[in-house]
Amino acid sequence: MLSDSNTLKKDVLHVLVRESLGTAEIAERLNRERNGHMSEALEELKVAGFIDEDGGVNPATGRRARTGRYRIRDNYTRFFLRYVLPVSEEIRRGAYRFSSLAALPGWESLMGFQFENLVMNNLPTLLDSLGLGNRSFVSAAASRARRARRACRRPRGRFRR
Repeated sequence: MLSDSNTLKKDVLHVLVRESLGTAEIAERLNRERNGHMSEALEELKVAGFIDEDGGVNPATGRRARTGRYRIRDNYTRFFLRYVLPVSEEIRRGAYRFSSLAALPGWESLMGFQFENLVMNNLPTLLDSLGLGNRSFVSAAASRARRARRACRRPRGRFRR
């Protein structure tokens, strides 16, 4: 699945290691067009169980999000891409020395993603265990936080020196 002939799929996974993104954001990060090749790669990764698409609902309006956000669904894939692959040559040579998981850079944020995946991947069982299996929900998608964009503003009026 992840041979060199599938560069786009590998690139998509690498982009999704640190955050969930929409199709346009993925294409932008990869400097690629948002086209049929991108959609096909995302769909194949979804079918294979590597990624999932979360639609979500705007809590203020109750409307469904127009675009979904993709996230790595498989916890081992995220761990491998983030921590094992970058040092794979050192591991192969026997030169890598492991100290502890907590000492890995970004470990706590990775644990947040892993926990989110654990919940999302087991949501029906979790809801049943909490006695909420027969309830309707507006959305069970992961929360989204949009980053505020800073606009460059020109000063108004004239400056005196």
